[in-house]
Amino acid sequence: MVQDMDKTSQPKTTLALSSMPRAALYSTLTVALLVSVVFLHVVQSFLIALCLAGICAILAKPLFDKLHHLVGGRDGIASGLTLLICILAVIAPLIFIFYQAAAQAVEVFNDSDEFLETLSQDVHDLRDGTLQIPDWIPFDKDLELAGPQLYEKTNDLLKSLASFFASSLSDLT
Repeated sequence: MVQDMDKTSQPKTTLALSSMPRAALYSTLTVALLVSVVFLHVVQSFLIALCLAGICAILAKPLFDKLHHLVGGRDGIASGLTLLICILAVIAPLIFIFYQAAAQAVEVFNDSDEFLETLSQDVHDLRDGTLQIPDWIPFDKDLELAGPQLYEKTNDLLKSLASFFASSLSDLT
């Protein structure tokens, strides 16, 4: 029994794709493709978090290296300090932003009392047909007579908009 020998005196063995039946090759490739698609579908929600974690790790690496040098090469302490500094760098601005938003919301709420009372009175006058429209507005007398109809149509429009926004929000969640 003689084997082909090359210059390194190793036996030469090759596996050609032609030795594998075509049906087995196609079915193996199809199964591998299907498994890959199913795998990607399963881990799809984790891929974004995984990518963001990688980006954060790359961004925090210089800080870790500096702290690692400062604490004398102790990995655990450097890791803990890096994590603490990164969390504080994210949480502290968020707390400040939420505080500012809440303070402005309270200010807007307190300042809107007078405006809402005036608006409420105008809406009641429009509904009752007693709203006095300025003379410089064209068709002012016709608009005064159509006040109750305008109120009803505006009310219907606002109800439609509210149901549209509510259904849009429920579709998002």
